[in-house]
Parts: sequence; structure tokens; C-alpha cells
Amino acid sequence: METVNQVSNLPITPTRLQDVRDHTAADSGFQFLIRVIQEGWPERTDNLPPAVVPYFNLRDELTTGVILKGQQIVIPQSLRADMLHRIHSSHVGIEECCRRARDCVYWPGMSAAVKDFIEKCDICRSYGSKQPKETLHPHVIPDRPWAKVGSDVFTFDGNDYLVTVDYNSNFWELDYLENTTSSTIICKLKAQFARHGIPEIFISDNASNYTSEEFHKFSRKWDFQTKTSSPGFPQSNGKAENAVKTAKSLMRKSKASRTDPYLAILDFRNTPTQGVDASPVQRLMSRRTRTLLPTIPKQLKPRVSHFSPKFRHQRKRQEMYYNRGTRDLPMLRKGDVVQIQPQGQVRGQTWQKAQITGSVNSRSYNVVTEDNRTLRRNRRHLRKSGVSFSVSPPYDTDPQTPDQPLSSSTPTGEREVPPASDINADQRVTRSGRVVTKPQWFKDFVMDK
Repeated sequence: METVNQVSNLPITPTRLQDVRDHTAADSGFQFLIRVIQEGWPERTDNLPPAVVPYFNLRDELTTGVILKGQQIVIPQSLRADMLHRIHSSHVGIEECCRRARDCVYWPGMSAAVKDFIEKCDICRSYGSKQPKETLHPHVIPDRPWAKVGSDVFTFDGNDYLVTVDYNSNFWELDYLENTTSSTIICKLKAQFARHGIPEIFISDNASNYTSEEFHKFSRKWDFQTKTSSPGFPQSNGKAENAVKTAKSLMRKSKASRTDPYLAILDFRNTPTQGVDASPVQRLMSRRTRTLLPTIPKQLKPRVSHFSPKFRHQRKRQEMYYNRGTRDLPMLRKGDVVQIQPQGQVRGQTWQKAQITGSVNSRSYNVVTEDNRTLRRNRRHLRKSGVSFSVSPPYDTDPQTPDQPLSSSTPTGEREVPPASDINADQRVTRSGRVVTKPQWFKDFVMDK
């Protein structure tokens, strides 16, 4: 007869092996398990204590001394917390840690314990990778022109411009801006609305010139609804972003060729869209507009046509291709702890802890950070986390923070702007809506002058 001591072949130091033996000897459940392994297993689990029942289906693989499951050491309850730290010492992913653990140790529910431990790791949550794309949620195409419009501001060659685009026809207007204040944008939009009519829905990004109190008064007086996209998620305002891209391209090429950019815009508006066989100006005005190309008078006469079915067919085709390889993220609830993806391309930024305070829509949420800042973020920028979270009291807002708190009375999550009566002579409001107070040294300098 030959006796084989498997413990002597394990890649484990004598000190660690003795530590496992000591904790095994102090564990009453493991002592009963050793006795059952040596004396034989019963036919049923009725007479076994709860601590031993999980090992019943593995009874043919268990050996005693230090309890082994094949070549894996069975870890006592008192050592499992320390073992989890050792398994995750290199902060690799969940699957990597599970594979590493299964290679040499075992206890019931080990994979679930490793997963839960890693999900609560602050370091891993702070240096997470970007989340995958979600399925496409396109805007509903209105059944008539200029019922829903989008807007955006861009800069070209040192000048600011305003783009206003129709969601039904893809027809866009371009306006030069002397500055990017809300009053200037409102003035340009009034001219557009007087020309084409007041839309029902106005969509823009979350910039302060669209979320100011002045712009809210304009929307209430002119009776249209405003909707804003999540900060850092321009895809939600994709119609206006695409119009900006087209406008920049036309202006850049006109400048290079030294031609009139307005003629280029006119030609673009009269160019039929692929798959629709109608130009943007035809879809908006039900007629062609005269260009430098020779056109017979009959073609310039108004003719009403309906192009919505063709647009819907294109939309379904676009969704089919976009949704390949995407998956929807689970919805978040109020009170969930999340990690916020850092904005911008600055290296070394970590995912910040926050807590959900409410939802703006199905994919946009308001969150509060540990330093009491209230932000709005898209679901793609929020990763649900099991880390602990606490808000530093009192719950107020630092006026120097780059992200201002969102008003709880506005469903679109616009930033609050303090009234003019609350701003004194030593303060000013920036374009982003922050209130900046002049430092004391600057006041002293002015007084000396």
C-alpha cells in the first residue's frame, strides 16, 4: 500500500498552512466536516448541520488533514475575509480574480463573494472603463414642419454662430451672433419664429444661455416647451450637432475656395436627400427655391408632399445598424450609489462617487456628490456601485464649483441662476451661471487707486 500526502505537494508556505490548520481547528463546523469525511457520509442531509450541507454534493472530492477539494484548499469562515483581500490584491477584474481563486482555494459561494467584494472596491470603481453603448432612442419625428426644432451654438474662424434645425425637414437656419448671451440668442430665435412659426418643442444642450431664467421667461411668453440634453452627452441633441457639422463643412470649403457661403447653403437646402427624393426646403416650404442652376417655372411652383413615411423607413434602418453590439443598462432608482464618469480628456481623472436623487427621463438622472454638488448625467456616464457613500453636511452648494445645482422645480434639470437682486457689486455671473466674488486683494487694489 502507498500513502500520498497531498498537502506536501501544495504550493503553500508552512506559515500559511499552519494558519489554515489553526483556523480549521477553531471552526466547529469544519471539525464536524472532518469527522463526517473520515467516518463516512450519510445517505441524506437531514441529520447534517447547516454548515456541512453545502459540501454534501462534493463529498467524493473532499479529503481531510487540511480539508481539500481536489487540489484546492477549503478556507474556513474566519479566514475568508483575509483571503478576499489577497485574491483582489492586484485589483484585476472579477473574472480574473475568480479564475485565480478557483485555481487554489475553495469555499461555498466563493465566486459570488469575490464579485461582491470587487464591486465594493473604491479603487476599482474609481478607475473604471467606459460603459458600452445603449440601444438608439431616436426623437419622434413630428408630422408637420417646424413643430420640433433643435438649436446649438458653435464657433468658426473666431466668430460665434447659432444653428436652428427643424426635426421634420432637416432644414436649418444659420445666424451670426455678436455674443453668446441669452438675450442675443433670444433675439435671433424670435426672428426665426416670426418667419417659420413658433415650435411646440425646443431642444438644446444644457449650456447656461439656454437654461437661464431669461430664456425660461422667453419660452413661457412664446408658449413652447424646452428640453435639454445631459451634460457631456451631445448625442441627445444629435440633430443640431449634425447641422453644426454640415454648416462648418460648407463654411470651411467656401472660405478655401473663396466663394459665397450663402450660395453654398442655398444649394445644400435644394439638394434632394438620399432615399427621400426631396430637398430640405421642399419638405419645409413645399416648394423649391430658385438657385443659380437653370430651373423651369413649373418646378418652382408650390406642391405639398408627405415625406414622413420615407423618413420613418430610414430611421428603422438606422436603428437596425446602430443597435448591433449594444445593450441597455438597467434603470437606476433614487438612493442608488453610482460612480460618475469623468468629463473631458484629462488623464488621471477618477470616477467620482455620487447618489441618485431623481430622474429627468429614462436615461438622464440628477445625482449628488460627496461634496454636495448636484449634477445631471446620462445613464451611460453612471455606473451602479456597491461602495459606501456619505454626503458632507450641510447640504448646500459651493458657488465656486463648475457644476451648479439643478432646480428641483424644473423637470429638464436646468441649472439654477441666482436672481439679480441677490448679486452685489463685488460679484458677477459667468457664462456658465456661476457666481464669482472678487477677492479681497482686488478690492484693496481698487481702493488704493
